[in-house]
Amino acid sequence: MAKLVNVSGCSDVFHQVYEFLVDTPAGTQTRAALEEFVKEVKVFKLTEAERLQSVNLRPATAVEVHLIVEDCDERLSGEQVDSLIETVDRVLPSPPEKPEAEEEEAKGEEDEELEEAEEGSGAA
Repeated sequence: MAKLVNVSGCSDVFHQVYEFLVDTPAGTQTRAALEEFVKEVKVFKLTEAERLQSVNLRPATAVEVHLIVEDCDERLSGEQVDSLIETVDRVLPSPPEKPEAEEEEAKGEEDEELEEAEEGSGAA
């Protein structure tokens, strides 16, 4: 049987991981939803990594599914991709809502980055 070791600072790492995950689509998952999802996606023959990424990222478009599933065009038909998206939407809980202030801050940062990129390309 494995022995638990108390590592100094470990609780800080767990707290940081938790704080990160709670604001991602993975932050709202429940054990029951995960078990149901794994059961329902068996028909797609996804790898363990692909199932994990699907749970963590909650793909909502065909493009997102193609980014998660290796050789997606060869392994899944268009109907299967749509069915996978529908399964994700139906079985997995919705991702957490971002507060308005956070959304506005993120948009402002994106706008700044875009302006800097445009300025940088114009100076070249």
